[in-house]
Amino acid sequence: MGIEERQMNYSNIVIDHFEKPRNVIEGCDESALSGRAGSKSAGMLVEFCLDVSDGVIEHAGFRAWGCPHTIAVASWLTEEITGKGINEVQSLDLDMIASQLELPAEKWNCVLMAEDALRDATKGTSH
Repeated sequence: MGIEERQMNYSNIVIDHFEKPRNVIEGCDESALSGRAGSKSAGMLVEFCLDVSDGVIEHAGFRAWGCPHTIAVASWLTEEITGKGINEVQSLDLDMIASQLELPAEKWNCVLMAEDALRDATKGTSH
């Protein structure tokens, strides 16, 4: 299977965020809210680091291991949640995320893993 055939399985936005991921970090600052879901040994891990001020996410960064969809979802979310309140992040519209990224049904686990990581990062914060 050639590159063009493989790329047809991915939406343009997934290809863009996979090839040029935004807001990749090496680790979280101690002052950042951090959360993770999955494990490298299972082949899929997402970690978010959120810099928050007055309940608003000023910067979101991520680290991820997994398929192109996993990396694209995490990258896309860092852009989507920056500037939003913690309460908005705690009630993400997963259908909207899957729709925006044109994810096939079998890749919904990528969105769910990212949601778990964000919930882990924001647990214990006020709504």
